[in-house]
Amino acid sequence: MGQNNRDRLRLYFSGASIAVGIPFMLLEVFGMIVGHSPGSTEFQSQYWMLFTGSNFFFGAVAGFLVARRSSIEPMQVGVTTGVLAYLLQQVVYLVYYAGAIPNDLNLTIALVGGTIVGSGAYRYKARIDALNETIDTDIKLDKEQSGEEETLPTEG
Repeated sequence: MGQNNRDRLRLYFSGASIAVGIPFMLLEVFGMIVGHSPGSTEFQSQYWMLFTGSNFFFGAVAGFLVARRSSIEPMQVGVTTGVLAYLLQQVVYLVYYAGAIPNDLNLTIALVGGTIVGSGAYRYKARIDALNETIDTDIKLDKEQSGEEETLPTEG
């Protein structure tokens, strides 16, 4: 395995760790506050929106951060990070809750969908930045051709 592939794998795992680890810790703290284990089916059924929302939000954050660091197509990065995050989540829940895995389709869609949305947001941001750069360059060229100098407005 080449150095480039190792770096890419580390990047995917770091994104998956963000997408799974932060919601896992937040749900643990919330579970301590309300007095239920997040691995219990009662907790999962009562607070399914919290599970889904935290997985989507932190999946989007992870997808954005991984896409920002990667040189690969952002959507491919989002899908890969999301699938890896899903697998990591299943392992974490299996280890910590002895098989009480929240195997809900909404949760899976939220996690993988969140990473895709996050990487898509980076893709959109990169396009906007490139467009702004082009506009700034065009404005500077127009000013140079017309002989105008950039002046700052004065008060008074």
